[in-house]
Amino acid sequence: MNHRQNPVVIVCSADGPYARPLAVTLVSLVAHLDRGRPLAIHIIDRRIPEADKDLLVRSLGGGAVTVSWHHPDRRALVGVPLWGRMPISVYDKLLIAALLSPDIE
Repeated sequence: MNHRQNPVVIVCSADGPYARPLAVTLVSLVAHLDRGRPLAIHIIDRRIPEADKDLLVRSLGGGAVTVSWHHPDRRALVGVPLWGRMPISVYDKLLIAALLSPDIE
């Protein structure tokens, strides 16, 4: 299997206010990815409105891009330190292994 067949796997976490900055990041990634290279995007969703999800997916242009939405069980994060306006979603990266299939590289 050559590298053009292996998807680039991206995991992001966002809530409603960060949906549009996330879209800008992902559109830029698609624009700079080798043409034809598959892209598998996994988004840990912290209440992103459906309209924003639809807009984000449409902005990626389809093609070899797949988007999967994940809703983590954050009970394992109860009691983690939070300060200021920092949301619990900053810890979502700790849940990636439990959210994604083990066959994803």
